[in-house]
Amino acid sequence: MNYRKESWNIMRRKGFTLIELLAVIVILAIIALIATPIVLDIIKDSKVSSKKRSQELYIESLNQEIARRQLSGKMLSDGVYSVGELEVPVKGDVPGYGYVYIKNGNIVNYYFSYKDGTINESSTGLELEKDVLNNTDPFSINAITLSFNNTIEFNFYVKKEEMDKYKDAYILVENDKKFINTFSLKEEIKNYIEKDGYYVFTYNYTSFQEFTNNQTITLVGTNSAGEKRTQIKYNVSDYIKNVTYNETTSEKSKKLLIALANAGGSAQTYFNYNATTTETNLGLVTNVLKEEDRNVNNILSSEGQSLLDNSDTLSDNNTDNPNIPFKINNNIWGIRENLYLAIRLKSNSTPTDEEKNNTGLLLFSKNSYDRMMKNGVDYNLMTIDSKYLLKDLNLKTQNERYSVISYGNYLQFTYFLNFNNPSEQIYYRPYYKTDDKYYYGDVGLISLMSITLSIDDSAKIKNTAINQINFISLLEK
Repeated sequence: MNYRKESWNIMRRKGFTLIELLAVIVILAIIALIATPIVLDIIKDSKVSSKKRSQELYIESLNQEIARRQLSGKMLSDGVYSVGELEVPVKGDVPGYGYVYIKNGNIVNYYFSYKDGTINESSTGLELEKDVLNNTDPFSINAITLSFNNTIEFNFYVKKEEMDKYKDAYILVENDKKFINTFSLKEEIKNYIEKDGYYVFTYNYTSFQEFTNNQTITLVGTNSAGEKRTQIKYNVSDYIKNVTYNETTSEKSKKLLIALANAGGSAQTYFNYNATTTETNLGLVTNVLKEEDRNVNNILSSEGQSLLDNSDTLSDNNTDNPNIPFKINNNIWGIRENLYLAIRLKSNSTPTDEEKNNTGLLLFSKNSYDRMMKNGVDYNLMTIDSKYLLKDLNLKTQNERYSVISYGNYLQFTYFLNFNNPSEQIYYRPYYKTDDKYYYGDVGLISLMSITLSIDDSAKIKNTAINQINFISLLEK
C-alpha cells in the first residue's frame, strides 16, 4: 500500500472544491439577504417603541402637571402651548419642538418633533352620533360615525365578539375617484381601537368636495373556512342624510351637519366638481337638507384651489434684508383635501435649487408666545433655537399636515387646519441657512379669520368662505 498517496488523498478530501466554496458563499448570501431586513426591522421597531414610550412618559408627566396645577388653583387656560413653554420634567427623550392643545384641563391634540426626525401626532376631536346599519351578516360593519380631528374622519364600528372569530381582520376603502391625486384610490386600514364592545377603524382622508363620492368599504377576515369579505357602499352625504334629522341626534350635531352639508355643497360648486351629475353641487344639499336649511349659491366656477388672498399686500412691508432670497408675498386660505392656510414667499429673481432647499419657515403659536412676551413681541427670540417654536417647515420636513411646493419664483408653505383648533393664530418667519448660519426675515401673522374678504372677491368665493367659516365657528363652540 502506498501510504503517502493515501495520506495525500485524505488531505485532499478534507478541503473544499471551488464549486463547494461557491455553494457556501451563495447560501451565506441568501441567508444575509433574508436576515438583514429582519434585523433592520427589529432595530427600527425598537427605536419606534423607545420613542413611543418616551412620548407616553411625556404625556403622562404633562397630565400630572395639569392635575397639579388644577389642585393648586393655577389651572392652565385653554389654548396652544409650545413644548418649551411647558417645561415638563420627564425621563426619556423630550421633543425638540412641538405643541400641546389643552381645553378644559384635557389634552385635545399634540404634535411632537424629535431631533432624529421622528414625528408623533395625536388628536382627540368631536365624534358625532352613530349611523347604525342594518347588516344581516354578523361579520360586517355595524355602524359608522363622523368625527373631526386633523381631518374629517369616518369611523367604522365592528362588533368585537364577531371580529374575534377571525384573524388579521382589516378594512379596505376603495374610492370611485379622487379629487386630489396625491391620495390613493385604495387604502387598507389595519389599525383599530377597542371601544364599548366594538373594534373601531378610522379612515381620515375625506375631503369637502368628495362628500358625494361613493366609497366601497370592505371588511376582510380569515378563519378556518378561508377568507371572508363583507362590503358596503357609503359616502359623507349618506351619513348627513341618515343622521341630521334623526330624533336621537343632538341639536348641536344637527346644526353642525347642516353647516357641513352647506360647506361641502359650496366647495363642489366652487370647484365645479361633478357638475354634470344629479347628485352634486346643489344636489348635495337638496338631497339631504330641508329647504329652510339650504345655503348654497348655485354659481359654477372654472378651476382653481386658492379661495382667499389676503387683501393687504404683505410684500409692501418687507424689510430689505439682502441675505434672505425669499420675502413674504401674501397669505392664502383655500380648500384641497381639507381647509388650509398657506404663506407664499417670493424671490425677486429666479431662485437656485440651493436657495429653495435652504429656505424654510418657522411657525410659532401666537397664544403661547404672547403669554411669555407680556411687554410686546421680541422678534429676536423667534429663531430656530426658540423654545416657543412649533414647527420648522421646509422642503425636507413635509408630511400629511404640512407641505411645501416650489413653482417659478415662489415657495408656498401650506398647513391644513386642525379641526380641534382651526382659528388658531400663528406667527411665522422665513429663514435662509447658509454655511451653518441662519438669516431671518420679517415676522407675519396668519389665521383663518385674519384673511379678509376683499370687495373685489367674486360671489362664489364669498359664498364658499361664509359656509366654511360658519362650519368652523360651530365646530369650536
